[in-house]
Amino acid sequence: MRAPSSLVERRDVAARMRAALPCLAPLPLLIDGLDDAFLEAFAAWPVRIYLVRAGVLERIGLPHRAAVELPPFREWLLEATAAAL
Repeated sequence: MRAPSSLVERRDVAARMRAALPCLAPLPLLIDGLDDAFLEAFAAWPVRIYLVRAGVLERIGLPHRAAVELPPFREWLLEATAAAL
């Protein structure tokens, strides 16, 4: 599979991911521009999860054994969504 070569293609990939993972639906989804500025600034490859609240980067998930440990992020999401209600 080739990498997206336009912002529209990147948005399409993100939309397919969101459709495949309905749990992501309530979360804002940000897409890096074609200049990959976010990738360059935050070393977002191979896998990272960034949790941002009110414009503040609160947590970065780094891979461990080719996966990200999700329980800490689940707790953060539960707290963040409870605070938003």
